[in-house]
Amino acid sequence: MKPLLKGYADTLRYYHSVFDYSLFKLFNKPQRINPASIKRIVCIEFLYIGDLIVTTPAIRALKETFPQAEITFVLPTGMGLILEKNPNVKHVIELDKKQLTKKGINQLSKSLRSMQFDVGVLFYPGNKLISGLLKKSKIPIRVGCSKTGFSEGKGKYLTHKVRPTKEFKHFVDENLDVVRLLNAETNNKSLELYTNAELKNFFSRNSIKSGTFVIVVHPGPRNPTHKWLNLRFSAVIDALIEKYDAKIILTGTKHDADDIQEIEDTTKHDVISAVSFSLNEFFTIIKRANLVVSVDTGAMHVAAAFGSPVVALFGAGDPKVWRPYNEKVRVLFKPQVCTTCHRYRCRFSGSNKQICMKMITVEDVLDACDQLVKPLEENLNYPHTG
Repeated sequence: MKPLLKGYADTLRYYHSVFDYSLFKLFNKPQRINPASIKRIVCIEFLYIGDLIVTTPAIRALKETFPQAEITFVLPTGMGLILEKNPNVKHVIELDKKQLTKKGINQLSKSLRSMQFDVGVLFYPGNKLISGLLKKSKIPIRVGCSKTGFSEGKGKYLTHKVRPTKEFKHFVDENLDVVRLLNAETNNKSLELYTNAELKNFFSRNSIKSGTFVIVVHPGPRNPTHKWLNLRFSAVIDALIEKYDAKIILTGTKHDADDIQEIEDTTKHDVISAVSFSLNEFFTIIKRANLVVSVDTGAMHVAAAFGSPVVALFGAGDPKVWRPYNEKVRVLFKPQVCTTCHRYRCRFSGSNKQICMKMITVEDVLDACDQLVKPLEENLNYPHTG
């Protein structure tokens, strides 16, 4: 029944998108784009860490196609670090999400108007205010994704919009489709991220040397439906320490502190806690890791951007769309049960509550870790698995 209902819902969603796109084409006659005239581009994404990281191949495509253009990125307060070191981005503008009001948008539009942008790129599906921001800013060319609905008011201020498709694409490819409206292309679809935090004291204090095998475990998701069981994380950690003589670093925000404490309390071995570190420090810890084990959240995208092997646990999210964009990845996902509901809260109770995550076993995670560790064994100083 589940596949039938999901297929029905997906079909309805697709035909709504087609209708939406037809309305858009009917009322919009996009102007021709002269590449030589594009000197300033502004991009907008107002969601989370992973959402911003998966825009980086599209940003690279813009810069490679329009090397003369300065690219400015508007993003949430506190997220500037994700792109401010990116060589393809000239300026970063941080905006508090509380300012996403009519008054706040009017103030931002005045600032953007003074910068005289030629192109506005809307990665964020957003809302009517965000879509209208580009027009209020007097930006002549305004492009966005197919999820920015014309009939809902979100996309009526765009000049170019992606044609809808039944295909479920990774968000890296969705974002590249947006910039292809400008004929922007790149042969390099890898993610890009930079960090410059100094954590020598942290590593030294925890006896982490250049040859130490480090595994980062990130148990805390933003969405509760992406959460795995703490006791299973503890079992995984103990097994990894015993098998690889690894240093385990538990990462998370202050909201994950209780779960991380429970995991620490129920492991037989000592682990290193790195809770509430700055974003820059968090990136440095992930970059140092030889392996990352994470639920479906921003940490897995950070790991993918740094090229770290990553085991990603999926349930309510869709790995086709959100898997870590990296060849060194193992995705754990049980499609035979209720999955990809995208809900913030599970609709089931009792033993079936979050069955999508409960179906992932300790053995599943350890097997995935083994698959990623074996290619590293010749270059690292830790016990072999054989």
